[in-house]
This record gives sequence, C-alpha cells and structure tokens, in this order.
Amino acid sequence: MPHASFADEGGVSFWLPNQFASLAAVPSAPGWTFAASPYYASVGAGADVAKARDIQIGRFNSTVDLGLAASLEATARLIFISSSYVFESPVLGGQAAIRPAVPAGNADSSLAGTLTISVPSGSRTQPFYVSNSASGFGDL
Repeated sequence: MPHASFADEGGVSFWLPNQFASLAAVPSAPGWTFAASPYYASVGAGADVAKARDIQIGRFNSTVDLGLAASLEATARLIFISSSYVFESPVLGGQAAIRPAVPAGNADSSLAGTLTISVPSGSRTQPFYVSNSASGFGDL
C-alpha cells in the first residue's frame, strides 16, 4: 500500500545546482525573484593500451604491435540564470510558482597522445592533439 508523500520529498536538485527542497513546504513570499547559480566541472582521464596481432601477407608472417597512450581533459563553465514568480492566490490548494531558467557558458575539451606501430622491420610513433571549444546558451 503506498504511503502519503510530503512536500519536501523528492524535490532534490537535478537540473539546477545548489537548489534543494528541504524547505519546500514553507510558503514563499509572493512576487518576483532572480537567481544566478554557477556550475563548474573539470574531468580528465588517461590510458595506455597495447595490442599485438599476428598477420600473414602472402607467404610472410609478421607481428604488428600497436601502442596508444592518450589523455582526455574537459572543462565546463556554466551559469544558470533564472527568474521566478510566486502567485499570491492559492492554485488547487497550494502555492503556485513558475521558474524558467537559461544556462549559458562555455566548454573546452582536448585529446592528446601518441600512437606507436611496431613491425619487425621498424617502428613509427605519431603524436596527436585535438581540441575543441564551444560557447552559447541553452534552452529555456
């Protein structure tokens, strides 16, 4: 049998950081409010991978060794800009509010590493670096 739920259950922030529902049952003051919540994330990862494979071309058997050492870094700097309006008159027995929000900011990412190919006759190492950056606004 389901049990009764209360106003402060399940309102924990998912989309807007720093917003939580511990006071969700407390009435808000009617009118307009404005908020700007920053969000910053930085991630990085790295790996070394090696693979050896025996191949046959015609009558020649050979072993090819592949080695990859790479690192990934990404950073996001966002701000969630929101304005809310709380209605004074009750709506369906509760206090209604609307709060549209717009995220804005930029994100950078880069991938760097080296690829090494070795065969019995020699080897070759190729470094690489790829990066990208984007700035803009999100949906309302």
